[in-house]
Amino acid sequence: MQSGVKDLTTKLVVNEITVFQADSIAKPAFAALLMKYREDNSLDLGADFNTLLTRWKLPEHERTGQDVVSLRRLLVLQYMAFRLRGWRNSTYLDGDVINTKIAYQNIGVADAPLVSTVEDLTLLIRAIASNNSPISESIRSLMIGDDNLTSLGDGAFYGMGMMKDTLTGMPIYHHGGDEPGYSSTNIYIPHNDTSISLFINCGVAQGCIQRQSELVDTVLSNEL
Repeated sequence: MQSGVKDLTTKLVVNEITVFQADSIAKPAFAALLMKYREDNSLDLGADFNTLLTRWKLPEHERTGQDVVSLRRLLVLQYMAFRLRGWRNSTYLDGDVINTKIAYQNIGVADAPLVSTVEDLTLLIRAIASNNSPISESIRSLMIGDDNLTSLGDGAFYGMGMMKDTLTGMPIYHHGGDEPGYSSTNIYIPHNDTSISLFINCGVAQGCIQRQSELVDTVLSNEL
């Protein structure tokens, strides 16, 4: 299902292979790549992050000496810093269509280093959460295994870049996020091996959040 155009000038229609900024869905992608690297190389997820840094170090802070800032904590707490240059030239924000191309091609977006299509993102989340995928069971266990999940309360859990919830008695895995002018959602439902990816050129504004939530709830109600 698709609707709208990807460029106000050319009027090219959005489709399943249109490239969008994937927002926070970059986190499980990065985590999976790092865990694959760890399978083939020596990498201590619990080590002090500063022991891995060469060009700079994390500065001292109020909890220095109390808690180690480790790769595992960075992955679970979603802290990543990358840089991305944007390309789209239209978005919907607070009721108006505005030009965001200038902003996104000149600023760094810390939590959204990935660009992708909805088709590829459905394959990504299935590869991470499904038992039938090229990703090894050891990687899957580290990322979303019950022993490695952190409780968020109300039956929700967070692993390495991936959340786990239970709806109508069935588990679902998901991640998503939003930035001014766009939002994304990625969902995997194990019981029927269904992957769902949503890109919306509307984000952060309350009206956008509400419409996105209603759309996700509608899709899930049809699948569960």
